Amino acid sequence: MIWYTRSWVSLIALVVATKCHGAYIEEFQIPTVDSQPSGIVSGPDKRLWFTETLNNSIGSIDPWAPSDIRELPSLPHTNSSPTSIVLGPDRNLWFTESEAPRIGMITPPSMISEFDLPSGVRAGDAMVADPNGLVWFSVFTSAGLGLASITTDAAHVIRTYVLPVGVAGEIPGLTLGADGNLWLTESTLGPHHSHTNARIARVLTSDPTSYKEFPIIPDDFAPQAICNDGIGNLWFSSNGNSVGTMPLSEQHFPVLARCGHLCRYDQRAI
Repeated sequence: MIWYTRSWVSLIALVVATKCHGAYIEEFQIPTVDSQPSGIVSGPDKRLWFTETLNNSIGSIDPWAPSDIRELPSLPHTNSSPTSIVLGPDRNLWFTESEAPRIGMITPPSMISEFDLPSGVRAGDAMVADPNGLVWFSVFTSAGLGLASITTDAAHVIRTYVLPVGVAGEIPGLTLGADGNLWLTESTLGPHHSHTNARIARVLTSDPTSYKEFPIIPDDFAPQAICNDGIGNLWFSSNGNSVGTMPLSEQHFPVLARCGHLCRYDQRAI
């Protein structure tokens, strides 16, 4: 089963695959209208946790009893805009506050902690955890676009790394590859809201200042989310209803192929 959020209609959705009838979609309404759910992740308590960007809150749903949807009180700071959420190596839930100079952590079922970022740094939208005690996330700094990490021990040490000059203006997606390194998507917004200079990039976790880009053809692909499939491939989505893939064993090739349009599945009313 695949769970995802439908931001503009405040729904949590489920794709169910069957042997006889293909796949269908079920949807579950979040109690708060216009909450704009964004990131979603499996929690340590067997619930799915999701951010509510416009509602300035975090919610959860029981995947085995989907009518059980709970929303936490609003975050301590108004207009924080929680976006991405991940399960950390400490078994806590970590999330970005994309309109604030801080990130947050939830210790289930409801304890929220927040951590201020260094002066001049604001969290971006992308976040991922690694198995070595770190949570990584994109940031905007006074010196340009960057990445940051926070240790998940009691010290909660934050380090920031500014990416090379010329890197695209946003990092929509961030994941940990099968090689143990960080992989991210980047694209530059051009005239008439077109995207150019689309790239997949690698950052070594052993040396976060090491940055290598891999162009996508065509360069208007506009990569967004990115994930590791666990068998050596990276998959990434596009604003144009398409997906692409990059085998890590062939990362010396500078061209990534578009895979084609996404399949469409019928929705089934609850």
